[in-house]
Amino acid sequence: MNGELIWVLSLLLIAIILFATGKVRMDAVALLLSLRLR
Repeated sequence: MNGELIWVLSLLLIAIILFATGKVRMDAVALLLSLRLR
């Protein structure tokens, strides 16, 4: 695996954890991810 794939998979895992716990608003998590993936 290259570094970019590991980066994307780790962001996806963090997003799933944040969505599941519900401690952060979903739109804030989605905005954060969209900014990081640009």
